[in-house]
Amino acid sequence: MIAKITMSFDRLSDANLLTKARDIFTAMTGNPSFAAPTPALDDLNAAILDFQAAVNAAAGRERTKVVLKNRSRVALIAILKAIGNYVTFTANGDSAMLSSSGYDPRKTPQPVIVSKPTVTVDDGTNSGELLNSADSAKNTRGFVHQYTADPLTDNSVWNSFTTTSKKYTFTGLNRAKVYWCRVGVIGAKGQLVFSDPISRVVQ
Repeated sequence: MIAKITMSFDRLSDANLLTKARDIFTAMTGNPSFAAPTPALDDLNAAILDFQAAVNAAAGRERTKVVLKNRSRVALIAILKAIGNYVTFTANGDSAMLSSSGYDPRKTPQPVIVSKPTVTVDDGTNSGELLNSADSAKNTRGFVHQYTADPLTDNSVWNSFTTTSKKYTFTGLNRAKVYWCRVGVIGAKGQLVFSDPISRVVQ
C-alpha cells in the first residue's frame, strides 16, 4: 500500500496541537526533501506563535479570549493540513520522505492471517456418532466441519456443517465403518483454511 500521513489535528488538545505543530515546523525547516512548502514555513511559525499567545490569554476562560483562541486553533490546523497536502504530493508515497516531515504516518492495515487448524475426532455420546473438534484458532469467525466415507480420494464428496462452534457431532453414521474428518476455519475476511483429514472407525 502507498504510504500516507495522518492529519487528525482536530482530535488533539491545545497543548498537544502546539507540540505537534512545533515538531512539524522543526522537521520541515531545512528539509531538502521539501524545499518549497506551501504555505511557507514562516506562515506556520506565525500561526504557532499566534495560537500559543491565544492559549495563554484564554487561560482564565474569559469568553471573548476563548473564542479568539478557538479561531487561532482553526487557522493553525488549516495551515498544518495545507502543508500536509504538499508533503503528501511531494513525497508521492515515499515512506522515508514522509517520516522526515514530522507528520505521523498512517497505519497500514495488516492482513489477517488464519492459521491452519488441527482436528481431533472422538467417539460421540451415542453409537453412530463422531465428535469433530478444532484446536483454538485466532482470527476465526466460524468453522466448517466435514466428513466423508473411506476411501479418501481426490473425488471424495464431503458432508459439510457450518457453525460458530469449534466442536460438532456427526450423527447417523454407519457403525464399524471408517470415516475421514476435517475442519475448516473461516477468517474475518472470508478466508477458509482446512486441517489435514484424519480417519476414525465409528463405534
